[in-house]
Amino acid sequence: MAVSNNSSNDRSPSIFLSYKSEDANLVRLVAEYLIAGGLDVWFNEYQILPENYERFTEAIDEGIRQATHAVVFTNNRWSRADWCLYEMKGLLRSIADRSRIVEVCIPYEDEPRHVFQELLERAPVIVTGDSRDPSPKDMQKVVREPPTG
Repeated sequence: MAVSNNSSNDRSPSIFLSYKSEDANLVRLVAEYLIAGGLDVWFNEYQILPENYERFTEAIDEGIRQATHAVVFTNNRWSRADWCLYEMKGLLRSIADRSRIVEVCIPYEDEPRHVFQELLERAPVIVTGDSRDPSPKDMQKVVREPPTG
């Protein structure tokens, strides 16, 4: 997944990952790949530790405020989850350039695009494998190319 900023005045890329917890295995692989590429990634499991769980909403809001890009891992479960809806609404307010919000369908389902018409603006990445037991091929489909700053 190539990540770039269009102007030198822009801050360093910071990527917020929105997902349903059942899909964390695939998202974790993507997060680790992006972090290994030197990118700043907001991944719930790494940001909200059990001892800081009372800061849950504050941590999400901070991650959204700092995000320059987002990857939203969608399916019908995601579009029905209160926290995922909260995150997406915040991302749409925070990231004006919609090309910086990438949808990854796991698998492709219509409901997320009905709830957030903004997702119709660009073609999604579609993963057909099991997000709970992802293969390297599934992860490669999401990232497609090495991350860049």
